[in-house]
Amino acid sequence: MGNFSKFVRPGWQRIGVTGSGTPLVSAYKYSDGSFAIVAINPGSAQRTTFSLSGLGAASVTPWVTSPSLSLVAQTAVSVSGSSFTSTLPATSVTTFYHSTTVNGACGSANGQGFSTAPTSNLCSAGTASGIKGTGPWTWTCTGSNGGTTASCSANLDGACGSANGESFLKAPTSNLCSAGKASKVTGKGPWHWTCAGSNGGTTVSCSANLK
Repeated sequence: MGNFSKFVRPGWQRIGVTGSGTPLVSAYKYSDGSFAIVAINPGSAQRTTFSLSGLGAASVTPWVTSPSLSLVAQTAVSVSGSSFTSTLPATSVTTFYHSTTVNGACGSANGQGFSTAPTSNLCSAGTASGIKGTGPWTWTCTGSNGGTTASCSANLDGACGSANGESFLKAPTSNLCSAGKASKVTGKGPWHWTCAGSNGGTTVSCSANLK
């Protein structure tokens, strides 16, 4: 049955349960702190409180198999004071599952453009690696306890250098861009050029005045 096999994998251990009557309850845990509580309710719907001993969790996710549901995840149930309460549907099997596995996930910096390497919002879950590259930049968000690792990147946006907006006797040749690749300088004063980003980053227009 999926309520057992989906969650209770090789290496898990069955742990003791106290209580009698219905629902019929069994519990299992893994060495990383993950656990599963399987409650079989052969009768009408009933609201049941489960007390946890030696199992830490802020919430558990019910997975329900019933006449109308086939192993479907429900809204997480909060654990308060080492216990939680949930309504078991009629003639159902419910697995309350808690996993300590964290999958890495890119943060909001992923896919965005910057003129310098991003330093924040790198990962929304997991641990960020060091940033590689000079634009575009790449990094990873590493999960924990067997979780997956996500690969992330950010684009280089062009940015005008300190020559932008200044006045010169002749066309500027340095400090054209602080980020990105400078185009050819055009004009006879004022002068114009662009700073092109890379990997989808933006291009900006810059100019300098004739002194």
